[in-house]
Amino acid sequence: MSGLWQPHVISFSSGGVRIIGHLGVLAALTEAGVAAGVREWYGCSGGAICALVGALGVGAAWLRDCAGHFDLRTLGQLTDDPAGALFSQWGLVSGDAMIEMFGRFIDTWETGASAWTFADIARERPHVRLGITAVNVSRGELGIFSSETTPDVRLLDAVRASTAIPMFFMPWRDATGDIWCDGALVEQYPWSAVRDKQRALVVVCSESTIDPGRGGRVVLDGLTDYLEQLIGIGRRRYQLDAFREQPRYWIATNNRSVSSLDLELDMEGRLELFEEGRVAAGRWLAFRATRRLPAALLETDGTPPQSAGPGSAAHDRDGGSRTSGSRPLHREDAPYPFHRPDTGAQRRDRRWSL
Repeated sequence: MSGLWQPHVISFSSGGVRIIGHLGVLAALTEAGVAAGVREWYGCSGGAICALVGALGVGAAWLRDCAGHFDLRTLGQLTDDPAGALFSQWGLVSGDAMIEMFGRFIDTWETGASAWTFADIARERPHVRLGITAVNVSRGELGIFSSETTPDVRLLDAVRASTAIPMFFMPWRDATGDIWCDGALVEQYPWSAVRDKQRALVVVCSESTIDPGRGGRVVLDGLTDYLEQLIGIGRRRYQLDAFREQPRYWIATNNRSVSSLDLELDMEGRLELFEEGRVAAGRWLAFRATRRLPAALLETDGTPPQSAGPGSAAHDRDGGSRTSGSRPLHREDAPYPFHRPDTGAQRRDRRWSL
């Protein structure tokens, strides 16, 4: 690992159904040993699911099983009176079925994890931090669920809040009565809450997500495209103001064939999305290997010099990955010492079925 940049933070974007590609990215990073060095996991909307399983330390085989069994049709089960539910409860679907299904999934990896709070995961995984963002509609601001801010909130309730797509899923109410909905309304991927931005790797569905100032005409083929464009318009100004330090490293699956609400996607389609994520991560890993720093550029304390060197102003693209910046990459003399305690042989290859 000497000379290779190692992320200490991974932030997963929203994307609806397309976050199955994020699971493929995570599987590839897990197999490559990169995920073992991550100490902070962040997720927004569907990406909250990816951040949670990353913090739990699930294996690559388990992730593929999850992608195959994630029956998306469950998410589209409308209430008996959808029109009435929309006006009275502000959503067509409760979202409870999705959370119950995902809870059964994670219990196959860690018995009882579906009932864990943020305080529980801080105790059970003491060397990692989990942060899930959502919009507190009552207070009109972006909020983050974590062991510091919301220790008593159940992990799956935070996922439920972050994935509450307006008008589709009903919003989530906390114990104080505050109403929460999809974090992607403000940030498509958690960034303002990330503390170590220099060591952060962002996983997104589209490379255009990284550049909030990128404009241009968008082809709107359906209701999903229309809603996404409306949300993007409202979110763009916030990002332009808040994202003064954009990510230097990202992986984008860049899928164009699947809509974020393509709930009829069958197992074959889900596994294709999963493999797209693995391919994108593989390209990024190959790219990372080419950026190994010469020993002459490394200072005696293991940090790169601040003066420009070969590759210090790189702007490289390879299948959805990029690095840019004014400084060379960081050096890693050894894997990050705080590995998750649950990556031993007993769990690493665990498979599951429902």
